[in-house]
Amino acid sequence: MAIAPDLFKIAIVDDSSVSRLVVSSELSARKDFVISEYDNSVKALAELGLSKPDMVISDLIMPEINGIQLCQAMRQNAALKNIPFILLSALINNDVRARALQAGVTETIKKPFRQYELFKYVSKYVDSVRHSFDHSVLIVDDSQTTLAIFSSILEEMNLKVHKAGSIKEASAILEKHPIELILLDNLLPDGKGIEWCRHLRSTEDFKWVPVLGVSSDTDLSLAFLDAGADDYISKQGTTNMEMLTKEINVRARNLLKRVSLTKDLNDAVAKEKALNDQKNKLLGMAAHDLRNPLAIMLGNINNINSRILDEKGQVKALAAISITARQMSTMLNDILDVSAIESGIVQMQMDDIVLNDIIEERLEAMNEIGTSKGIKGTFINNVGQGAKVVVNGDRSRLSQVLDNLMSNAIKYSERNTSFIVKMTQEIEGIVVEVLDNGKGIPANEVAGLFSAFKKTSVKATAGERSTGLGLAIVKKLIEGHGGRVWVKSKVGEGSTFAFLLPGGRLLAGQ
Repeated sequence: MAIAPDLFKIAIVDDSSVSRLVVSSELSARKDFVISEYDNSVKALAELGLSKPDMVISDLIMPEINGIQLCQAMRQNAALKNIPFILLSALINNDVRARALQAGVTETIKKPFRQYELFKYVSKYVDSVRHSFDHSVLIVDDSQTTLAIFSSILEEMNLKVHKAGSIKEASAILEKHPIELILLDNLLPDGKGIEWCRHLRSTEDFKWVPVLGVSSDTDLSLAFLDAGADDYISKQGTTNMEMLTKEINVRARNLLKRVSLTKDLNDAVAKEKALNDQKNKLLGMAAHDLRNPLAIMLGNINNINSRILDEKGQVKALAAISITARQMSTMLNDILDVSAIESGIVQMQMDDIVLNDIIEERLEAMNEIGTSKGIKGTFINNVGQGAKVVVNGDRSRLSQVLDNLMSNAIKYSERNTSFIVKMTQEIEGIVVEVLDNGKGIPANEVAGLFSAFKKTSVKATAGERSTGLGLAIVKKLIEGHGGRVWVKSKVGEGSTFAFLLPGGRLLAGQ
């Protein structure tokens, strides 16, 4: 049977069946623990590489190889060297502890350990590495003793604890802090916890916050549950700290797990809604923005077919069709690229490529497009005259990035000006900048430039159309290369769009 990915696999290695039973029983309260047992350390070492547990708990004294030797062997195995290792023994002293830590043992616990001592340690470790208990809890009780006891137990679970001695204090805390679990006593100075629980359940902001009822009166469990509490603990158990620790650990963990699952579900629903909204926006934009270009193309085609144009007019009409078709192709490609990127479909074909060659190739193509506006770009290699820079990247995707940035430079630069493409070597990697001679972007519009559908108040100098997707695509593609993008702009002085690719080296022989 396959093990669910959220389960935590623990291997117990001990030649004593009684000791293995004690350890497995100690951990049985956690339903997300999967226990495997080994009665022989040599056999365990051979099989751990295949089972790959998340933690190993081992006795010290065993035939053939002892617990410290087992840990040493694991640390020399690449598949096992990072697995947490807990050593149990009645012989634990400073000397044994020093040898164990030197061998790579994570923690030593002396036998016989106190009830739930091992449970608490393992649970705290698991919750810490999973970041699963980054939650805030509110304890509402007028007993300072109960507040201290409960607070100590919950803080050992890595929870942030807030304490209140009355309903009034608790209400004030709820208004200021995002509480995700409430431990609530019934008899409070300014009212009954059961009634306040019922009130919370009728309040929109707090009706989903889990409530764990607490009372010395065992008969109140049903009353708490009837008022909307999610679970109940009797204070009668406060005299048995081990039992109380277990009760709070298990019940609080279950309720907070539900909080996490609910949050994950809500996040997934919100993400799905955002993607659906984006899809609808894409479709609406496509329908709107492609209608006019199609009309232009069809009109010119009809004029040619009707033979109402002379040869010069036909050439002009065909040129208009070609330009319009290219604009439509760009729009459609942007839409398809954003859709593919957001869906996680785009795969990078990474290889060592000469960045200079791509820049020069795309600059030549863009200069052809800029001819109609009298705009020409130049390349400045700040790495060194003639230096060839090699980066690890996807050639076609980096070409797409450069096309987007250079076409924008042409689109927003004034007629009969120029733009510059610079390449510089920095400590972090290779920086490429595209500097235009446009109007610049207002400071309050810069922050969202790399978001989908974000358009500024700045208009293209020849009325060129924009989908508002190009820079969002640039950002996604550069981040897919492990890099980052940014922009510097000042109204009246143009803009500089830049990206960094990590690493980079000079071509051999340079």
